[in-house]
Amino acid sequence: MEMSWDRLADRCQLFVSTHKGMLIELLKEAEEELARECKLFEMTKTYSTPFDSASDYCLLPEDFNSVQHIYYNGNQLQPIDESSLNLDENNDSRSGTPSYYYIKRSQYGSRIMFDRYPTTGTIRLEYISLILSTSTSKTFINTVPGTNQVVIPTRLNAELDGLDGVWIDPSAIALFTDLTYVETIGLGAKYSNTLGGTITAGALVEVYNYRSIAPIIPSQYHKDLCDYAIAIASAQVNPDLHNKHLSIWMNNIEKVKNEDADKELIFTMRSEV
Repeated sequence: MEMSWDRLADRCQLFVSTHKGMLIELLKEAEEELARECKLFEMTKTYSTPFDSASDYCLLPEDFNSVQHIYYNGNQLQPIDESSLNLDENNDSRSGTPSYYYIKRSQYGSRIMFDRYPTTGTIRLEYISLILSTSTSKTFINTVPGTNQVVIPTRLNAELDGLDGVWIDPSAIALFTDLTYVETIGLGAKYSNTLGGTITAGALVEVYNYRSIAPIIPSQYHKDLCDYAIAIASAQVNPDLHNKHLSIWMNNIEKVKNEDADKELIFTMRSEV
C-alpha cells in the first residue's frame, strides 16, 4: 500500500512517542538504506567522445552504486583488473577501441577507466543507483489523455496537491504547475494542473519534490521502513523494542534481496530453455 511520510510516521507513533519530524527523517534514512542494500533502482547514462590522454575516463554519477553493464557503440565491455592493463611508452593510456573497463575511486570522484580510451562513438553506462538527499522526483505513466490534467497510478490523492512537474511524450514536452486532486479513476488519481497543455496516454509524468510527500521506492516496501525508524528511535529508551524491530528490518532486507535473486534465476532458466 502506497503511504506518505506523514502516514508512515503515524504508524511508527503506535510504538514510540518520538516527534513526527524526527521519525520522518529516520524513515527517509531507511529508504536510502533499503535502496542501497537491495539495489532497487536502475539508471542509464550516456557519455560522448572524443576523450583524450588528459581526460581518458568517464566520471561516474553521484548516485552510482554499482555497474550493471557498460557498452561502447553497442558492444558490451568486460571488467578487468587495473593491474592487467598495458600502458604506452609514456605510461599513458592508449587510444583506440575499448574492450575492457575498470572502476577507479579517488578523492576527486569515481571514474570508469578503459584499456583503450575511445576518440569516437559513445559510452553507455547501465548502473544501480542510490537514493540521495537530492533525489526528489518520481516518474509515472499518464493513463488517460486530456488537457491540463494528468491521471497517474497513485493513492496519495490530495497529499500531492500543489506540486509541479513536467510531462514528456515522443512529440512534446511541457511543464505544469499546481497539481490539484480531482477524483479517483480506476487504480489511479486524476489531477488538474496549470500550463500543462494536452497530454497523451503513455506520456511520462515527472512530479517534482514528490519525495517531500512520500517515499519513491515501490509501495510494497513502504511499511518496511517503519521497522528501521522504530528501532533507531527506541534504541536508548526501550532496548527490547529496538532489538525486535531491528531484527524485523534486517530480515525484510534479506527477503527483498532473495525476491530479486529469484527473479534473476527465473530469467536465467527461461533464457536457457
